[in-house]
Order: sequence, then structure tokens, then C-alpha cells
Amino acid sequence: GAIMVSFALVVAMATLVFSFRGSLLGWLDRVLVADVYIAGGSGSRSAIDETLITRLQSWPEVAAIGRARQLEVRYGDDPAAAPVHMQARDLRSALLRPDWPLLAGAWVAGEGFDEVVYVSEVFAGRFDVVVGDVIELPFVSGRPLRVAGIFRDYAFQWGQLLLDLQTYRRISGDPRIDDLALIAAGGEVAALERRAER
Repeated sequence: GAIMVSFALVVAMATLVFSFRGSLLGWLDRVLVADVYIAGGSGSRSAIDETLITRLQSWPEVAAIGRARQLEVRYGDDPAAAPVHMQARDLRSALLRPDWPLLAGAWVAGEGFDEVVYVSEVFAGRFDVVVGDVIELPFVSGRPLRVAGIFRDYAFQWGQLLLDLQTYRRISGDPRIDDLALIAAGGEVAALERRAER
């Protein structure tokens, strides 16, 4: 009896691990849409210089460049609470937008991104947020945004906010970029990787 229970437990745990591994790999395939990523580092010196972006745009191996700004921000009334991750990306481009699996809501298009924000499942549960709610971002007051969707996210345990980069720049006045996503021209990823390593 005890042996059978132990065996059943091992099988159940193996099934759970295999299922989670499949879910995680599938999620990574959808959110990591670029071929090469360039990060600016951390702290106050994390910003990527515009001259680098201009130089990258001139490479024949590069078909498109996605830009991002990433921050840890406080949300809610408790100043001691763990911060949430916020990232602003080129969401208006279907080519550059990570395909986060939406659990509720839908991706908007074009100027629709001017007034919306997306939140992770963890954020929605932590702060009791649903699609259609209007929230105010912690780094800018008086500029509420509507929650247009809730997405699955395995990367940030305290929750994540996602908004369009143009929208973020307009409401925050922050022009900095600290993350680049490069799409290889003609699908020639190896050629782009070799150029980036020089």
C-alpha cells in the first residue's frame, strides 16, 4: 500500500513538472519574439545611447528594432509592499510585440494604445483588478489608463504592468531606452549574431 502511494505521488509530481515545463517553454516561445536582445545594464547608467540604435538600424542584417523601457515601481497604498515590474514596449507593431497569452481582454490597435495598459495575472490578483478597470500609474498622476487585458507571466512574481512605449513617453516625459530587440533580416539569425558579437 505504502509503495503504491509513493509511486502514485512520484508519477503525479513528474506529470506536474512536465506540464509546467511545457507551459513555460511555450510561454517563452511567445514572449521572446526577437532574434537578438541587447540590454543596457542596470541602475542609473542603464540607458542605451541613441547613437547605438542609429548604428544598428544601418546594419543590413537588421530588419527591425524594438525598444523598451523597464522599471520597478511602487503600486498601491502600502509603501513597504514589494514593487511591481513595468515595461513599455513597441506594442503598436505586430512584428515587435511579444505575444503574451491573454487570459482576459484583447489587444487593441493603433491609437487605441494611447489609453490602455495591460496587467499580469499576478498583478490582477494582488490588486483586485479586472479588464475595464481604470488605474493610475504610480509614476504619473492624473493620467489614468484602462486595463485592456490580463496576461500570463512567469517572470515577475509581484506582478507586471505593460504599456505601449509611445504612451509611456507621452505621459511620463521619460525618453530613455534600456532594452533592444533585434529582428534578423531574411531570417538570417546567425549572420546577425556574428555581427553583434564583433
